Formats: sequence, structure tokens, C-alpha cells
Amino acid sequence: MKASQFAKPSFALAAFLGLSMMAQAQQVCSTSTVVGRYISVCNGFDKTTAGFVPVAAVGNVENAANGDTTVTGASTVGGTSARLSLQSVGPLQINPDCSGSVAFSPTGQAPATSHFDFFVANLGRTINMIQTDAGATLTCTLTRH
Repeated sequence: MKASQFAKPSFALAAFLGLSMMAQAQQVCSTSTVVGRYISVCNGFDKTTAGFVPVAAVGNVENAANGDTTVTGASTVGGTSARLSLQSVGPLQINPDCSGSVAFSPTGQAPATSHFDFFVANLGRTINMIQTDAGATLTCTLTRH
């Protein structure tokens, strides 16, 4: 028998096993995937009456087991610096495919003033966010620490 007759079934079996292992390794997310502390770095632009101005922010993010999120840090909007203190309005929403959404307001205030969609990666070690409010172009990367 030729060696190529053995190679075809072996290749098919290896491909099947490889796909099966990849399927098992796919990430499934829930609120527990993102519980803990993260460092957040955000950059983008915000629309004001003067036009678009640059925005930058850094801070600590704490995701609780019940889905509540708090943010403390600092931001600069158009060159004006301020301290940040935000809380989620309702728990963050996370889907099994690791996409989700969360809304924030300044601590102690409502309603929500900032809305984000996010995607969880690396088994919860990284969260990539984008603000979805009209006039805002802000992206954030959260890294677990």
C-alpha cells in the first residue's frame, strides 16, 4: 500500500480533532467572567458646541459579582482635566458570546449619561469597549490587574 493512502485518513482525523479542540476552547462568558479589578485606558473625541475635542481617560474599574460597575480615575476633555467617579446604571449585560453593554452615570446621579458596547477577550483578562452615544467616538481597553 502506498504511503499516500494512509496520509489522507490521518489528515482528515487530525483536522477533525483540531476542530473539536478549537470548539472546546471557545470562550463562553457570563458576569463571573469579568468580576474583579481592571485598569482602563480610553481615547477618542467628543462633540461639543466648539466641534470635536480630544478625550483621554485612565482609571480603575471594579466589576462586582452582581454586575454593578464602578469607575474612579481622571480624564481630560479638550484640555480640561477632571477626576472621574462613575457607577453603572443597572448591572452590566453580558452575552454568552462575550459581547455586552453597560451604561454609566456620575456617582450618585441618574439617568445614564454614557453608554458602551464591549467585547471580552482572553478569558476575561481584556475588555474592549466603544461608546455608543451620538457625537462620541471613545474607545477603551480594560486590562485585569
